[in-house]
Amino acid sequence: MKKSRLVILSAFAMVAVCLTGCKKANETGNAAKVPEFKDSDVYRAVLPQYNTLFNEAHSSTVNAERFVKFADAEAYLLDSAVLLPMTTEGGRYGLSRVLPYCGPYARYGSDSSKYKGYKIIKKDNNELLLTEYRDTLKQNWQEAVERGFEEEGENSKEAFNQAEQELLESWGITEYYNTYTTIFSSMPETLDYLATSHAGDSDVTTNLVDGLFEHDRFGDIVPALGLSLEANEDKTVYTIKLRENVPWVQNNGEVYGYVTADDFLAGFQHLLDAKGGSEDIVNSIVVGASDYSNGRTKDFNDVGIKALDEHTIQLSFVREVPYVESLLTFSIFQPMNRQFFISKGGAFGIDEFARAKMLAGYSYGTIDPQSILYCGAYRLTELTASQGITYTKNTSYWDLENVTLDTVKLVYTQDTDEMLYFEQVINGTYAGISLSTDTLALAREEYPEYIYKQDTAAGTFYGAFNLNRRTYSLSKGQVASPKDDTAKALTKYAVLNKNFRKAFLHAIDKASWNANTNGEELRENNLRNMLGDPNFVTLPEAYGGYDARTPYGEIVQDKLNQILAVTNEGHKWTDDEGNPINETINVSDGVDGWFDQDVAYEYYKLAKEELLEQHAEKFGGRKAMEDAFPIQIDIVYLKNSPDQISIQILKAAVENTFGRSQVTINAVEAPNQTAYLASTYLAATGAEANYDFYYGSGWIPDYGDPATFLETMVPGGAGYMTKVIGLW
Repeated sequence: MKKSRLVILSAFAMVAVCLTGCKKANETGNAAKVPEFKDSDVYRAVLPQYNTLFNEAHSSTVNAERFVKFADAEAYLLDSAVLLPMTTEGGRYGLSRVLPYCGPYARYGSDSSKYKGYKIIKKDNNELLLTEYRDTLKQNWQEAVERGFEEEGENSKEAFNQAEQELLESWGITEYYNTYTTIFSSMPETLDYLATSHAGDSDVTTNLVDGLFEHDRFGDIVPALGLSLEANEDKTVYTIKLRENVPWVQNNGEVYGYVTADDFLAGFQHLLDAKGGSEDIVNSIVVGASDYSNGRTKDFNDVGIKALDEHTIQLSFVREVPYVESLLTFSIFQPMNRQFFISKGGAFGIDEFARAKMLAGYSYGTIDPQSILYCGAYRLTELTASQGITYTKNTSYWDLENVTLDTVKLVYTQDTDEMLYFEQVINGTYAGISLSTDTLALAREEYPEYIYKQDTAAGTFYGAFNLNRRTYSLSKGQVASPKDDTAKALTKYAVLNKNFRKAFLHAIDKASWNANTNGEELRENNLRNMLGDPNFVTLPEAYGGYDARTPYGEIVQDKLNQILAVTNEGHKWTDDEGNPINETINVSDGVDGWFDQDVAYEYYKLAKEELLEQHAEKFGGRKAMEDAFPIQIDIVYLKNSPDQISIQILKAAVENTFGRSQVTINAVEAPNQTAYLASTYLAATGAEANYDFYYGSGWIPDYGDPATFLETMVPGGAGYMTKVIGLW
């Protein structure tokens, strides 16, 4: 994230060059034709410099230089206004019996979803954990992590754990439940942990299959199935010694075999064969992975992963990867038993697997506990929508002494009665709850001494424009846009105009929208304004005019301020009293860093004039195009969900800013979750995305480097989240 000169281009000018004229002018004066564009042309028009900026950063092997250069790329992406960072997880009030920081701790990957190490206090009358106790435990943990640990003595992890245990005992906390029960609302799509990039899948499977390394409760990377990691001189080849005698078990607990080096080769090949999205992480860095994934070679022996012996693997990278230790904690390096996979109808090779998975005999990774093997802390003994998910302790697990729960039960529900759930938490049926506006009021009245504020997370959920919309309803006519072709054409040209995108994003009142679910008091607490946590990484050393330990978010802010300073100088906007109107974006957490109706309105005036100048003839002339307004933005919501109210709040903010005659929000109802997800989150490609603007997708970082967020927006389908902006 570089402190380099950025050339500020007009996205509108690029659109005019690349995209205007792809359709003939409207010769009849009737309905305008919906324009058709290539994804590559749209990307070049809207984000012409992004890939270059990203690659400049990604090619650096010096972290300080990487982070500063990545900040250049992120500032450029934010200024392009193709997406609006909205929220992160957490940041609400809650009640719980679970001790803080008792399980694996990480700001990236899936380790934080592991139940290994969970401790749920068991006291008389089903008492919850007091807020003052929780705050003390958190403060002690944070101070210890900041101070660091020694191998032995009073500053060791063992000593900390012992002191914490004694403190808990002094509070009368001496017993713990051996079952953890909670609710969930979305079933996993697959148990094939190497063929998915959805958090809803990996949150489940990370408890079932271990990888090479993992995080302990203090956030340190420690051995899992990998015992040691040694690099060659230029840090492009890593040799990993594996733990021996680790059983593979079936879901009934019967031992099937033992984990070997070949399981990691089989797993990595299946990762590339399955094309579930996570292979994008390694294609550009592991030797031969890109050539294999793209069909330039069919020989997996050309890929840089080898078995040196039964318990040693070797990984070869095309260059030094500064974040390799954190990368090796992620699920892409989980093993898979070759023999079992083949027994379930599996095959190796991209074409071979594509054929095999279409056959009736293929059953690997289906929603059936018997469809995979287990080498993690738990095995699945129940997995149905009616019964939910039950994890049972794997008694053959290599680290059994640190598995504190015998059973984890997730009860499936789509329509939660929050008051009933609250009472069930109080009586001990469930371990905890995130409090809504109604349940918070009740908790404050009856249980104020237990209320705590949840930590926020590193992942970010955002709203995004569909830059090249091609789908306007599902196959059976559900979730149908109300727009005619003229309205579709107008919207499509509008979202390709940078000034319109900026106008729209600055008009969204995120805080009021968020208050619908979080309450007025916490309306801004979990708001986010950049792609990830502003404190996700810090500079390890001074670079480019930034001091050592400068948070990444501060560098992004500085880079963005430089871009906006040039923009504001060009605009010279003033209000009726002559006061300057300047565009600002605050990337800090916990504020509404984008909302500014004055800036939004100024951008809209520019956008409308540009649209009329560039596209009027396609609508039969300027007057006909003006008559086609308002610009209609379809936003899909799930029937009978909190979104039903939230979308009206968003609609009011946008329409009040521009006037309903200029811009209007079409709240398009999805009758059920299946239809909603098919239109949005589970749309397999950008062409299948059925919306103009969508909030609900986001990115949880996979490893400890800004690239984990930024590589999701590179072109050509290699960026996993480009489908959310309607491309590839």
